[in-house]
Amino acid sequence: MIRNFLRLLIALLVVVVIRYAVAAIQQALGRSLGRGSGGPQPSPAAGNVELYKDPVCGTFVPETSGFSRIEGGRRLHFCSAACRDKYQAA
Repeated sequence: MIRNFLRLLIALLVVVVIRYAVAAIQQALGRSLGRGSGGPQPSPAAGNVELYKDPVCGTFVPETSGFSRIEGGRRLHFCSAACRDKYQAA
């Protein structure tokens, strides 16, 4: 019975370590691809400033953001030059 308990405990420990490793890898890949921490994106705040969703990473940015592009008669807003450049390259 103790053997079975130890096997179960070891299996549980292995699952926890693997899950932690996968989460760490996903977070590192997300940062390297410019997606930030992978956490929830901020939602538009109520107020006088109008926010637009970045088409690349999904971050909400103010209209006054210096990174924008006009495409098809519509102005797209980006959170950074990197997101704007990724959109242009695609």
